[in-house]
Amino acid sequence: MRDIKQLNLTEDAGDIFALSQFAFQYELSEEAIKKKREEAERHII
Repeated sequence: MRDIKQLNLTEDAGDIFALSQFAFQYELSEEAIKKKREEAERHII
């Protein structure tokens, strides 16, 4: 079984948003990514 990894927004933001866009088949603008990043800073991912 694989380990569960707590992602670090500073290091993993690009991967987090790229995976989300791929998995749910949508594309974010740069402004939308900025807003999502601000929102994600309030959460543990």
